[in-house]
Amino acid sequence: MKYEWNSIVKSGVLDSLVNNYDALWGPYRMCCDLEEADGTIAAASLVKLGLKQNPAVEFCSVYNCVKAYLSQHPELSPGVAQLRALMAPLSANLPVAQRNDNLVELSAGQALGLALMCRLTGKRAIDQWLWRFDIEMPLRALVCALVPTLPLFPLILAPADFIELCHDFVLTYRPHSSVAFMAAWQQMQATARSEQALAGQTKLLNTPRLVHIQTTLSHINTQQAKAQFINHSYKQHLELKQNTAELAPGGLPEGQDPEEVPEIVACWAHSILTTLKAQITSGTPVLLSNTYCSTITANWLESIVQAGCAFLVNVDRREKFSTFCARLKPLFTVPTKIHFEQGPVKIKALKRTDLPQPLVQYFDELFPHSSYVVQYEHSELNNPLFFSTNLDCAVLEDFQLLQIACSDLKRTIDHVHHKMCSKNYFNCGNIDWKDLLSLIKSYGHQSNLPDFSFLGARGFNLADDFSGMLQFVSYLALR
Repeated sequence: MKYEWNSIVKSGVLDSLVNNYDALWGPYRMCCDLEEADGTIAAASLVKLGLKQNPAVEFCSVYNCVKAYLSQHPELSPGVAQLRALMAPLSANLPVAQRNDNLVELSAGQALGLALMCRLTGKRAIDQWLWRFDIEMPLRALVCALVPTLPLFPLILAPADFIELCHDFVLTYRPHSSVAFMAAWQQMQATARSEQALAGQTKLLNTPRLVHIQTTLSHINTQQAKAQFINHSYKQHLELKQNTAELAPGGLPEGQDPEEVPEIVACWAHSILTTLKAQITSGTPVLLSNTYCSTITANWLESIVQAGCAFLVNVDRREKFSTFCARLKPLFTVPTKIHFEQGPVKIKALKRTDLPQPLVQYFDELFPHSSYVVQYEHSELNNPLFFSTNLDCAVLEDFQLLQIACSDLKRTIDHVHHKMCSKNYFNCGNIDWKDLLSLIKSYGHQSNLPDFSFLGARGFNLADDFSGMLQFVSYLALR
């Protein structure tokens, strides 16, 4: 079976894993939080969280077996410790009481580790391997035993988000060799852990610290509200989830789409942004943006401002067959008071109140709280992009934050272009796997592997999978 969401649903495999679909999405639980005092996980604790009895037993059997194997091979301990550090989420060191059950955090460190494990087990289609990781409990247990800070819940993790984080890492660090790849990975994780928080730091022209988060998806259904963000500062995918019963206590009319009810969207957006802001170091600027503005509505903008955040929203694509940007472009052909130019980049800003009256009315209606219109030009783009923002571009620090955000948005555009034009996108084609795997395999691995025969005739060749992963652990232990 080719793994994708529709085929997984139709196959009925999800029904065999959980008692109800709520368990697929949460609550967020790292495996280390589920361990008993002796480091094992009891099947009963997973059943309480929504997993069915058989997959719970299967997961715990493999998880506990691998943990026992690792404890019996102390020579692997340095490698296991490095692997866990490379793949640890930034919030792993926070006490359990301080973690937010509704906030799922995925980082480039985890994404790179899972992609590498996929290749070490002889697979090439990383998206397919990640779907297997979602729904095959023995494989998930094996990987989670190596890295207990990986989540057991939610079960479903979107492959595209992981792969985008891998590409973002490569585009940022551009490692030219296998040694440079490992050094950049360690540098990225060490820098992130030193902050001990979700707050990011991007350095450009001595700018202050900034968390720049792009919304990639927002969705409400009759049971749950979800919002997804990419924090490019630390190469993180963040997902916030809420029960929609809290947003619409009175219930919805039958067949009513919650996203068509402005009051629900506004309540949800405000609640989710307040939750997100609470996770970030106090006093750190937070700027939310969307490259194509498909999911940031006027209700979102109102909520962003109420939460004490800033926004940068693409003004195009809000009207079908709109010529709106064509009307804006002539306004920026003359010199503007606020501008930035460096290399291939040009950024100009105009006060919203300085626009022609019809455009002012347009912004008043669709972009409440906007104070400036921004034109972003790059030599690699065919046309300039136009954004609306509530940042005060006349203030140097705010304008510098805008420059950081535009740089991140250009990176996102590069991702979209790469997805459209490259057949190797889901294979992380920018990574020289041949060189990297050759180096790792040169360090050898353990020959005596644990016996997984207790799984029965399930067709899971976990011994081969584990052997490939141990090559990486051995490499880390000996380098």
